[in-house]
Amino acid sequence: MSHVIGAGLKKVVILSDSRSALQHVARCASGFRGASIAYTILNKVLVLISQGASLRLQWIPSHVGLRGNEVADTLAREAISNGTEVFIKPDYSEVLHKYKRCLRSKLFTTMLFDQADTEEEGK
Repeated sequence: MSHVIGAGLKKVVILSDSRSALQHVARCASGFRGASIAYTILNKVLVLISQGASLRLQWIPSHVGLRGNEVADTLAREAISNGTEVFIKPDYSEVLHKYKRCLRSKLFTTMLFDQADTEEEGK
């Protein structure tokens, strides 16, 4: 997306074999909460549109022999095995989920100890 923005293209079609990713971006555009990467993509889409570009995000099936898709998959695998390590911060939803689980565990433990103390006082 950044490359396309810098190139000043007017007609853009971005192909992806990740239907779920495209659906997630579409849901975020409809006002549903989503992953921060989806909003980053949406912001870049808005930049392209504001530059007068016509943009289409299109799903293509994977592993059916489409040459460009097979090349992209090969390059992605090479980047994983030979590429530079990149640290990506966890999405807020991942952190929130772990935080909630930890809080529930602590709350449950606290409630058990409080209940045990109350039962001891009643004896």
